This record gives sequence, structure tokens and C-alpha cells, in this order.
Amino acid sequence: MKTPNPHWLRKGFIVVAGAFITIYAIWVLCYSWSAPYLGLQYTFLPDITAVHKEYLCSVTRQVDAPSPPTAASAIGELPFPLEGYKIVQLGDYPIELWPQLPRALLKTHERLARDEALATPTSLRIDGEELVLVRLEREGEDVPVWVWCRLDNPPIDFLFPSILWLFLKLGLFGVGARVYWNRPTDRSAAHFFLSSIVTVGAYMGGYHC
Repeated sequence: MKTPNPHWLRKGFIVVAGAFITIYAIWVLCYSWSAPYLGLQYTFLPDITAVHKEYLCSVTRQVDAPSPPTAASAIGELPFPLEGYKIVQLGDYPIELWPQLPRALLKTHERLARDEALATPTSLRIDGEELVLVRLEREGEDVPVWVWCRLDNPPIDFLFPSILWLFLKLGLFGVGARVYWNRPTDRSAAHFFLSSIVTVGAYMGGYHC
């Protein structure tokens, strides 16, 4: 009678872990692509580092909030650069710390998706497009900048670094899985395989948080 492979649990773990991390990475990419984006790029701070002007409908520098636009058209050329300004209000939500910014963005998108707050002065829908008013400030300037932004999916080039990195990392993950499959008692092979799982999950979740 043939005895069962004593390492079948470890090999089963390889299969389950590989399937899980692949599904998780694809889910993160799909979720990131479907999340609302307003054209103002920021990273762990509410300070603007880059601008996609095709998402912007109007940019004005004045004391009071401007009136809602009558049409959601691209702004074309910016009257002045927005890099270096800080987002202090998004829709109805004041922004002091970076974690408040993505939450305010999602809440505004969800309210508009439920046909709520369509008549508010800070968020509305025009011809099926969602718009939100953003207030920007910069140290040394007394007059704020107001930007009407179109909420839409992020540009596809946002995902290019993650897709390229994911293919490279999955290649290393496959090498580690094969070595561990053939040498399930090798501690070095086990450590390398486990580190591959952790780094794939940590990067995909952290980069798109």
C-alpha cells in the first residue's frame, strides 16, 4: 500500500497561497480602477503633487465659494499651477489630515450615487457626471483657490507601475513556489516563499490604500 506524501500539507499551502495572492492582487487593481478620482494627486499628505487637468472644470482664486458650473467641460490650460497647494476642504468635508481626504472623496461619491445632495453648493451631478468643489490654500496666501473637479475613474497610467511590479514579483513568487514544492523541508526555501507572499500583499494593499 502506497503511503501518503508527508509533505502534502505544505504543498497544499503553496497552491492555496498562490491562488489567494493572485486573486487579492487582481481585486486591488480592479478596486483601484473603479475608485473615484478628482484629478488632484496627493500621497499621504493633502498637498497636491500633480494635476490631471482633464478632470478639472474650473479654477478660481476668490474669497467666497464660486457658483456651481452649468456644464462639466474640461478647463484646458490652467490659469496658474496648483502644485504645492493644500486641500483644506472637499465637498462638505473639512480636511486637516490625509486620512480624511480619501474618506471624504468616497462619501461624496456615495452620496451622489444615491441621488443625494444634488442641490448642495459643493457637489452635484451634471449630465450624468459627478462634480465636487475643492478648496485649496497655500501658506503665505490669504485668498483660497476653488476648483470644481469631475469625479471619474483614475487614468490608466496610475496602474502601470503596479501591473509591471506585480508581473515581476509574481515571477519571483513562482520561482519560490517551485523551489519550495520540490524542497518542502528546506528552511531557506520556505522563508523565501513566505517573504514573496508578504511583499506582494503588502505592496498591492499599501500602494493603493
